[in-house]
Amino acid sequence: MKDEIKNALTLSTTLKELVLASDGKVDNFSTVAKDLLAENTAASNLQLAPKGKVTEIYPLKSH
Repeated sequence: MKDEIKNALTLSTTLKELVLASDGKVDNFSTVAKDLLAENTAASNLQLAPKGKVTEIYPLKSH
């Protein structure tokens, strides 16, 4: 459980740095999210939310 929490925080930190570096405009978000999730099983999806507003979700599954 401890490792899963640590891994989830690493994912969040990585995504945060990407958003900050690109001023919230991550053109290749799906590719980055896919790669991050492939390396880490602590999360099942990632959301891009610059300034707290969700703009993208990966993977986006239709219902």
